[in-house]
Amino acid sequence: MTHKCVIAICPGNSVTGGPELIHQLVDSINQNGGDAKVLYYPFERDFKVPNAYSKYNVKVCNIADVQNEDYQFVIPEIATQYTNRLPGSNFHIWWLSVDNHFKYLKDDFFGKCKLFIKRIIKHKSLPLDFNQLGNYKHWVQSYYAKEFLKSKNIESNFLSDFLNEEHLNQSI
Repeated sequence: MTHKCVIAICPGNSVTGGPELIHQLVDSINQNGGDAKVLYYPFERDFKVPNAYSKYNVKVCNIADVQNEDYQFVIPEIATQYTNRLPGSNFHIWWLSVDNHFKYLKDDFFGKCKLFIKRIIKHKSLPLDFNQLGNYKHWVQSYYAKEFLKSKNIESNFLSDFLNEEHLNQSI
């Protein structure tokens, strides 16, 4: 049985909780004999692994490296708009924060219009809505996210994270 390379999509130059989880996932796959890489977005720019994540075993690729269908893509909930730029359909949406997804999907009409215009000016597309998300596999790292997706009739599986040792060793 052959295993496909895992490509985890991650915002470039971002050092926050979500990107750290993505780097931890790639590191864990690589440490356990798998093949995983990070693909930073926006895809048109070149990024290096941030210093804060240099302790992780992470390889970086670019969009030109992933132009066939031999990959499994892990995409954070805030970056689902990139599915239309990636080959194949083997996408796993990882819900790191339900609330971050809604930052981009305003509920009221004027909020949607304002966001739409702002993203057009910046040449950015919107994350997929729930009608479009049903075709993909979904991972969650919290019960809150699992229950939220269940309320939208979307099935999910748990993929949890671990705390960075630096946080555990800090004095209170």
